[in-house]
Amino acid sequence: MAEWNYDQLNEEDDEENEEREGGFQYQWGTRDGLIFLIDCTKSMFDRQDEESSFELCIKCARNVIQNKIIGSDKDLFGIVFFGTEKSSNPMEFKNIFILHELGLPGAERVLQLEKLMEAPDNDDFETKFGHSSDVSIADALWTCSNMFSTCSQKLGYKRIMLFTNSDNPHGDDAQLTRQAVAKAEDLRQNGIDLELMHMNRPDKQFNIKTFYEEILYADEDEQTNVADASEKFDELLRRVRAKYHKKRAMARVPLTLGEGLSMSVGVYLLVRYSTKPSAVKLYKKTNEELKTVTKSFLKACRFIFLLDF
Repeated sequence: MAEWNYDQLNEEDDEENEEREGGFQYQWGTRDGLIFLIDCTKSMFDRQDEESSFELCIKCARNVIQNKIIGSDKDLFGIVFFGTEKSSNPMEFKNIFILHELGLPGAERVLQLEKLMEAPDNDDFETKFGHSSDVSIADALWTCSNMFSTCSQKLGYKRIMLFTNSDNPHGDDAQLTRQAVAKAEDLRQNGIDLELMHMNRPDKQFNIKTFYEEILYADEDEQTNVADASEKFDELLRRVRAKYHKKRAMARVPLTLGEGLSMSVGVYLLVRYSTKPSAVKLYKKTNEELKTVTKSFLKACRFIFLLDF
């Protein structure tokens, strides 16, 4: 007879669940890491209605940072441009520019993104970053992977969101395509999720089968329905919000069918209260965060007592 048990989520359940998802174990109490990888080729700046695809991406990034400041201020967030004329990355890849290193969301980053959107026709972007048609998705993914690996904070959940309206970035270059497929597989093995946030061009529909289907799904059995390409900001933001929130099981109900045969059902909380971040003390003159330093003094001679652990 089948035996039912109800166990709270513990390390063994979490490990078993994560092994099925790709061998990566999520650690509770750690920070999440999210990188926006944004295509900056010329086609991203073609206007559709009132906004270009690039402007939609920047607005979406700004909104995500603002939400994280309020609800997840300890998570890390970064932005990488690819398809730029100028380059700025520690690995010295061409046409890749790291706008924001992986770090805490803050007001300065929001203001920088708003300044990018304020420039008429993005002339300021042309001057600071430029455009290039020479694109290597493998180099772009490698840059993001390196940002995760060199991060000083312990990350529990790592995700890359790739924004583009080009369904064939490499054209007929088979070598660049093979490199991108290999690098995407490396990301999966290292527990880094890759999500495609594709958009339509004003004169062309995005065809995921042209290139991106091969790097998103290594096995035909893993394929799932892909959302339609976004054309409006609300649609794009809705897709991003649905992806960057990690679904974590609150509990598991294991069912033993027989010796050596068992299965379990995950219990998920669909709605929960949003808690306020903890209070932070600031210095009133500079508005900088205060750091607490504790020193112990010997009462007899008033010398600082150094603790040696």
